[in-house]
Amino acid sequence: MVQSKILKKQKSVKHFFLNRYEGKTGQFRKLIEMSFSCQQVHNNKIAFIGKKTYYSGVDGLITDKKAILTLRTADCLPIFIYCEDKGVIAALHAGWKGLMKGIIIESFKKLSLFRIKYNTVKVAIGPHIGVCCYEVGKDLIDKFSKKLAYGDFFYKEKEDKYYLDLSKVAISQLAEIGITKSKIDDVNICTSCSKSFFSYRRDHKNERNYSLLMIN
Repeated sequence: MVQSKILKKQKSVKHFFLNRYEGKTGQFRKLIEMSFSCQQVHNNKIAFIGKKTYYSGVDGLITDKKAILTLRTADCLPIFIYCEDKGVIAALHAGWKGLMKGIIIESFKKLSLFRIKYNTVKVAIGPHIGVCCYEVGKDLIDKFSKKLAYGDFFYKEKEDKYYLDLSKVAISQLAEIGITKSKIDDVNICTSCSKSFFSYRRDHKNERNYSLLMIN
């Protein structure tokens, strides 16, 4: 189990980025069964939770109620957002498609309905495939180059191969809407490198790691 330093300090919320073993048994399994989840279809749609526990066609959930939000990821970013001033939480599933479609920006449009103060926002990025392992085509690098405001920091080139840094893309998009780096914590664990986590890129299996965010 991995936790973000920035969220761990917050008394009003709890969070857990679980490894491949922890989501299957014990206390975490019970929490997962009690949680709210979404389909995760690589788009930019986000739902406010209500009576339903499962939301189809969306990749993010938001609530200000006492609830548990769950994500399932293998290499994509599990992103947790906590708006301290209003007691609002959001959980986002963000792969390159979701980032390209602006899921982070869309989430803050919805969070703004709570009249949050951006300087109270805390963001945690859980285990995901790192730039060390995420080889992509040059065409995808070109697409992000046109979309992002800042240079070529979000990828590495080695021996005519290109490697995308998903977390740096996310951090750049957060910066564009006013969330500074001091408010963001990337746990910096690569799911492809660490065999404690499921990785679709490494294993080509449909197994997922669970991440949980809850208001106490």
